Amino acid sequence: MFAIPYEAPYGVLGMKFRCLSDHDCKAVHKNRYLNPSGNGTRLYNTADLFRNEEFLAIAEGEIDAITSHMAGIPTVGAPGATSWKPEFTRMIRGYKAVYVYADNDDGGTGLEKFAEPLAALIENARVILLPEGHDVNSFVQENGYDALKELIGV
Repeated sequence: MFAIPYEAPYGVLGMKFRCLSDHDCKAVHKNRYLNPSGNGTRLYNTADLFRNEEFLAIAEGEIDAITSHMAGIPTVGAPGATSWKPEFTRMIRGYKAVYVYADNDDGGTGLEKFAEPLAALIENARVILLPEGHDVNSFVQENGYDALKELIGV
């Protein structure tokens, strides 16, 4: 398992684990991610909310958020397509631009279930549809960090 710490500027708030085995994780574990009981649903990488930037990106999932952050783009991650909570929206206020990544490796569910509904809730949101067959991480693996920055225009 790959450990994913949920950190805030004052410390670790929780932990999530992603299966890395070469098997059908959903069949073996019922889910690719294991979330210890009591962890709750949190926004991932909230430390990027404290950066002095006029823009922010929102990714579906921790791995895509990590990848975008490593490209130099302040990014938070929703822990799943339908996991967004009203209190998360309050945390996103005040940005001149909020880029909401829409995965395009899932037959359109990233756009329909995540990016478009989320963009409707957030002021100054702009949906960024990844090229066909890609999420943020696979796009960067194939094209590099600079290509992701170019895709969103920063």
